[in-house]
Amino acid sequence: MKKESAMKERLHEQISSELKQSARTDTVIVITAIFLNLLFLAINSGVAAAVREFDYNGPGIERTTSFNPTALIILVILIVVITAINFFVLRMLSKGKERRAKLMAGLMKMYREEGMDQYYDASVEKGYEARYNLFSAVVVSLGAVAVLVPILVSSMSC
Repeated sequence: MKKESAMKERLHEQISSELKQSARTDTVIVITAIFLNLLFLAINSGVAAAVREFDYNGPGIERTTSFNPTALIILVILIVVITAINFFVLRMLSKGKERRAKLMAGLMKMYREEGMDQYYDASVEKGYEARYNLFSAVVVSLGAVAVLVPILVSSMSC
């Protein structure tokens, strides 16, 4: 009996440790995604502005425009990269959400077996689910801005 209790205690510690590590990993992933989206927004906006180059010929003289295909190719590549990064971030968050749910299910089963489930508020799990959904919404929103703003900048400079 004592051996089983020690085993459950170790298992509880391991699950708790994995839950903490999962939360840290998800936080790092989201912060990195936010940083990358903002970085790509800045870079892509600069590249997008270079798609159409304006030549200033002096006061009273009409401006001329030239098309820069290299800037357009770079813009398209960077948009594909940021889209791929955001896709992978969303997959990682989804997998983290699934992992947390499985770990919590095991923990709750252990609590039920020990008669301790009454001390754990099940609504906490809903809070974690809401957090994952909000993280995903932030990543999607910033990703969309990082893609759409440069496209608008490049089309406005026509």
